[in-house]
Amino acid sequence: MTPAEHANPTVKALNSLSVLDAHQGAAYREHSTAARNVLGDDISTKAMSLVADWSSGRTEGVLILTGNAGTGKTALAEIFCATTGVEAPKKDGLVEFRNGEVIVCKDLSGVGPRRRNAVIQRAVAIASGSRGLMLLCANEGVLRPLTEDEPALAKAVDDALVGVLGRDDDGRTLVVNMNRQRWTGEIVWSRLLEYVAAQGNWAACEGCPAFEHCPMRRNAESLRINHIREVLRQVVRLAASEEVAPLREVLSILAYGITGGKTCHEVIDRYDRSGSQAFTAAEGYFHLILGGGLAREKIESIPVLRALADIGIGDTADLEVDAWLRETRSRMTPDSVRVAGEGAEGIDVLAQVAVGNQVMTFADVGELITIDPDQDRVNEALADMLGRSGRAGYLQLWRRRVLFEAADALDGIGPALGRLSHVRTFGALLSAVEQVEAGEEPGTLRNSLVKGLNYLGCGMAAVGGYMYLPDAGVTAARDLGSLLPAPPLVVTTALPVERVHLRRRTFDFADDLDTDEIELLLVAPAPGTDVEVTLRLTPSLFDVLMLAAEYRTPAGPDAADLAALELFYSHLGRDAAPPEKIQIASGGELKTVTAPDMKAAFDGRF
Repeated sequence: MTPAEHANPTVKALNSLSVLDAHQGAAYREHSTAARNVLGDDISTKAMSLVADWSSGRTEGVLILTGNAGTGKTALAEIFCATTGVEAPKKDGLVEFRNGEVIVCKDLSGVGPRRRNAVIQRAVAIASGSRGLMLLCANEGVLRPLTEDEPALAKAVDDALVGVLGRDDDGRTLVVNMNRQRWTGEIVWSRLLEYVAAQGNWAACEGCPAFEHCPMRRNAESLRINHIREVLRQVVRLAASEEVAPLREVLSILAYGITGGKTCHEVIDRYDRSGSQAFTAAEGYFHLILGGGLAREKIESIPVLRALADIGIGDTADLEVDAWLRETRSRMTPDSVRVAGEGAEGIDVLAQVAVGNQVMTFADVGELITIDPDQDRVNEALADMLGRSGRAGYLQLWRRRVLFEAADALDGIGPALGRLSHVRTFGALLSAVEQVEAGEEPGTLRNSLVKGLNYLGCGMAAVGGYMYLPDAGVTAARDLGSLLPAPPLVVTTALPVERVHLRRRTFDFADDLDTDEIELLLVAPAPGTDVEVTLRLTPSLFDVLMLAAEYRTPAGPDAADLAALELFYSHLGRDAAPPEKIQIASGGELKTVTAPDMKAAFDGRF
């Protein structure tokens, strides 16, 4: 049989979903019919139900879908059109059906700049009471400047951009912010991975000469394993907390993680030439999903992929994990680690690595560098440990495989990520989110966060039962992330730490859109008022504060979250009464300064 007879249409469909290479036609909804015919129906989401419910039986009103390219606006436009009984338009501009009863603009960005305002004015008229039912899809950058001076739309648009949804008082207008949709909720994530890795889609691989050695089939098998799915969910969850993660880009990354951009013909051809040594862990999902094999320029062009790569999975040394590579076959090594090193029963190409001109398992290379008497072979293996000539180093591949397939040996996903990536405190954040959701106050962790705030804000690492508030003017004049010691600072107020609380960040409309926030809010009362001031603890800011508390480590001048920290301090101290005594934070201590009575000193002198 020829290689073409073994071509699995699933591979072609997955490659067509990618925006990472030249196969990207189906990454755009208008060209994805063939891929969807192979992979199956669309993934069910709350947004689909929201659009269908809002437009069903309605004859008047405006529905606006806003969000980055690739967030699924066109797919929702098709649902709107199907619900209202009209054909989904092929062009981006304004299309009217049934003499203006239904109006659709599926992409305002595709309308010429001079005509965009006319589209907005049509939406304003309907929102204000004119006849018609309208759908408008628009990116935030185009929508906001055109609606900010239109009272009929401005508030609903602003509410959606700040939160999730925006509505007017009479229910004629609904704005949905698709940038808030998350694909990492447990239910949606399971549907998403089933879409790209469903077992039935790989039945065509039976009889392929490369069947036992195909990394694409093996990657798809891995993404059907529950504990691997959960590790990947948390990793993508972390990346998506810092960047908008549109469905188009998430699907692209998952598709690339399975195929690596290869075709069935390329896999069979490589197998025919090299046999069992044709493929290695460098073709594994745990490497590809993090950008393995891609040029840095391509990684930088996809924000969520850049965030995945910047987590640094596999770049951080861990004595125990690295020792397991040498001791994979030891009886003391956890079972899941042994399987990661040798594979399960049969052939596991994802447990193989290239060493010199050979291909061997992780376990074999571990023994080679430990006990092989041939020093030349050992030196050659050590040279490949960190990678050379564009080849991924097997030590990085080993750490990545251990994270995804043996996290249980490291006490779970959070601790494993902390040990094998740059994000050391992610496990603590996940634990804190769970505690807060259960109605508990993680007091020890709260104290650590306050300690980090005190160090960054005042240069004082101690808590002493208080969160110290530096003078807002002094805070604005200095860099909180400076590598230099904090200069003497005026401390205006000391809040008892018991008045500082942690809460989960939630949205009023979370039931209408799939959301999966992992951020906490640190809430403190503004002195002398009943106003609560919140600090949004993104994973990166959480990491900065926890490391500052533990190691007295400054954030560095490029930490973006420090602007939010400065704003937090300024809001807390804005209405504070002048202190009776002046307190100065200097050298890690708080000193009280007695100001002279200037009136008495100069009384009668002038």
